[in-house]
Amino acid sequence: MYAYRMKGFDSGWINSGNRRFATYTNLDAGEYEFNVIGSNNDGIWNTTGKSIKINITPPFWKTKWFKSLSALSLIAASGSVYQNKINRLRKDRKAQEEFTKKLLETQENERKRIAGELHDSIGQDLLISKNKLLLSLNNPDDSEIVFKNINEVTDVITDALKNVREISYSIHPYQIERLGLSKAISSIIERLKGTADIKFTCSIDNIDKILLPESEISIYRIIQECMSNIIKHSGANEVILNINRGENFITILIGDDGIGFDKNKLISEKGKYGFGIQGMLERIRLIKGEMNIESVPGEGTTLNFKVPF
Repeated sequence: MYAYRMKGFDSGWINSGNRRFATYTNLDAGEYEFNVIGSNNDGIWNTTGKSIKINITPPFWKTKWFKSLSALSLIAASGSVYQNKINRLRKDRKAQEEFTKKLLETQENERKRIAGELHDSIGQDLLISKNKLLLSLNNPDDSEIVFKNINEVTDVITDALKNVREISYSIHPYQIERLGLSKAISSIIERLKGTADIKFTCSIDNIDKILLPESEISIYRIIQECMSNIIKHSGANEVILNINRGENFITILIGDDGIGFDKNKLISEKGKYGFGIQGMLERIRLIKGEMNIESVPGEGTTLNFKVPF
């Protein structure tokens, strides 16, 4: 009869009968002592028995050096991820600062433009009207001069009113309140038809009163900016504007057959889109929408917008 134990693993002796081998499959790495004792037919045990030292080497992934190296690698990777995140935040903050600076410059230039128009057009019209009326007062008995001056003042005031409407239109799209967003967008197209030799094809669903007022203005300004860019830069012969109202989203497609551009090259050269596109991206972000640009040199440009409501 035989009995054995793995000192450091077994809690006591294991009787194996006449079996002359032992099997262990779950020993951890470390040092052990394997003891064997036997007995004769009278059941008297040899308590001295035999023993053998066993040293089990751990796999490399359980060694201290590997664990230390893994810990250092994890720390280094975490540091790299953290640094990349910091760099990305700094880059985003710098881009936001540049955008804000450019926006302020644009606003200031717009104020200067409006001030110049008020001074040069409306101010001049009022001065002319004043002088014409003074001439009429100085010649009250000359009905021909009075009649002529009144007609001229009427024409001047009509032009002044037109200029006031143009300035108001550039400051705030009052058509949205008066006509609704759908017709206000249509008015953009109607105004452009007389300024460029471009064929406009439009399909505009009724999207009035389903968005917040500030969101309506953002969509209006985005479409206005797109059309302005097409007129100025695209060289297009045809423009398509489709606005569809779905169950939860408004989708807007604006396409032209103009010169197009390589957007990857544009971004690689400048690191970002131009201010006009950046402005549209910022507007669409603020209303929680999505914007996608597809353009190929010589094949035109397509912009897709998706706005939740």
